Amino acid sequence: MEMMKELENCQPELFFQWFQRICSIPHPSYHEEKLCDFLVEFARERGLEYVRDEMHNLLIRVPATEGYEDVPPYLLQSHMDMVPAADEGVTFDFLKDPIQLRVVGNELRATGTTLGADDGGGIAAMLSFVDDPQVKHPALELLFTVQEEVGMAGVRKFDFSQIRSRRMVNFDSGRTHNFCVSSAGSITHVVQQQLPMGAADGDVVKIMIRGGLGGHAGLDIHKNRACAGNVAGEMLHLLGKEMPFRLCGFRCWSRSIFPCCDAEIVVPAGKYEQAKQTLEAVFAKLNSRYTRTDPDLCCRIEQGEGCVQALSEADSIRVKNLLFLLRTELRKCDAQDQSIVLGSGSVLKASLTEGYLDYEYAVRAVEDSVRDQYGELTEETLRLLGFPWTIGKHYGGWPMQTNSKLVELFDRKHEELFGYPAGHRFVHGGIEVGDIVAAIPDMDAIAINLPMENAHTTNELLYIDRVPEFWALFTAVFAEK
Repeated sequence: MEMMKELENCQPELFFQWFQRICSIPHPSYHEEKLCDFLVEFARERGLEYVRDEMHNLLIRVPATEGYEDVPPYLLQSHMDMVPAADEGVTFDFLKDPIQLRVVGNELRATGTTLGADDGGGIAAMLSFVDDPQVKHPALELLFTVQEEVGMAGVRKFDFSQIRSRRMVNFDSGRTHNFCVSSAGSITHVVQQQLPMGAADGDVVKIMIRGGLGGHAGLDIHKNRACAGNVAGEMLHLLGKEMPFRLCGFRCWSRSIFPCCDAEIVVPAGKYEQAKQTLEAVFAKLNSRYTRTDPDLCCRIEQGEGCVQALSEADSIRVKNLLFLLRTELRKCDAQDQSIVLGSGSVLKASLTEGYLDYEYAVRAVEDSVRDQYGELTEETLRLLGFPWTIGKHYGGWPMQTNSKLVELFDRKHEELFGYPAGHRFVHGGIEVGDIVAAIPDMDAIAINLPMENAHTTNELLYIDRVPEFWALFTAVFAEK
C-alpha cells in the first residue's frame, strides 16, 4: 500500500510501513482473524514456519541470521486485538473500516478513534526486525495472541509446549527508558441477580456524586482517588443508622475508578429534609479525605417525585453493604519501596436497574498466592451478604525475577547507548507475561513498549521521533552474542 506522505521520511522506515498496514486491517477484540490471515501470509511469503491454533493465536519461527545460530533464541510477543473506541458523533465500523491515521507535529494519531498502537506498534516492530537485513539476531519466535484486551483469554488457550525460547520480550508495557519487570495478576467476581421490587411509599431522595478524577483501577490505584460508588455506599450506610431506607436504583459509570454515581432511595414520609441534611453532613465528612486527590468531588441531593418501585429494606441493606464493604483501594505495598503496589481491590461495574444488580469486583496482586487470598476474602464477603457469584476475568501475576540476565543485558545496553541507567517499572495491571511465565517457569522476561500514550482512548498517540531510540536499543540487544 502507498505510504502516507507525512510518514515517508520517518525512521525506521520499515516500522512505519508495517504499522500503517496493520492499521488498515480491522482487528478489534474477538475479530482478529483478518490480521491473523495477514500475518500468516507474511510468514508464507518468507518461507517461515508457523503454527496457528483454533483461537487464531499465531507462532512464527524465524531462523537466526548468519553468525547467530548458536546464540539462545528470543520469544517476542504482542497481542493482535485493539480497543475499539470512537469519539461521540463519529460513525466508524471497526469490523470494516481502516483506522484513519493523521500526523500532528511529532505525534501519530487516529481521526476520531483509538489508534491501535496498543499493540499494533509491537506487531509492526516484530515484523520489521524480520525484514530489516541490517538487524542481526538469534533465532526468534514471534507469538501473536488474541483477546488480550478482554481478559487475556487467548494466551491461556495457547499450547506453550511449542515454545523453545527461554528469553522473552513482551511489547505491551514499559518504555524504551523504563522497562517493565513485573505485573499483577487478577481475579474478577461477577454478581448478576434479579432482585424483587415493590411499591414504595415515602419521600424519594436522589443522590448525585460528581467530579471525581477517576482513573485506571490498577495503574492509578496508588493515587487513593475516590470511588464514587464506595462514597455512595458509605453515605447510605451512615444514613441507615438514623433512619430506614429502600433502594430504588443506582449507577456508576465512566472509568474503573468511578468518578460519578447516581443513586435513588425512598425514606419514610416526611423525612426528606432530615435525610438531606444527614447525607450532606456525611458527604462533607467523607469528602475531607479527598481534598487533595479529588478536589472537584461534589454531591447534590434532590427530592424526587411520585410513587416508585424499590427493593425491600433487607435487600437494600445487602446491596448497600456491597458498595460499602468491597472497596476500590490499595491493599499492599512493597516493604522497601512504598511506590511499588503489590495488592489492591477495585469495583469494576456497579448498577441496579429495575431490580437487576450488575456488579463486578476485581482483586489484583503480583503474587498469585496473595491474589487468591484476596479472592477468598471477596467470596466470603459475598457469601455472608447472600449474593451468588461467578468468576470472570482471571490471569496470573509476574513477580520480579531476581538476577535476571535479560534485564541485566537491557540495562547494560541502555546505559551504553544513552549514557544513563534505565528505570524499572512495576505495573499494577495485567499483561500476558504472567500467564506465559506461569506456564514456563524458567522463562526470563522483560516488557518494553513503543513510545506511546493514552491507550484505550481516542487520544491515543505514538511519538514519531522516539521510535528510533526504541529501535536502537533492540538492535543493540539482538546483536549481543
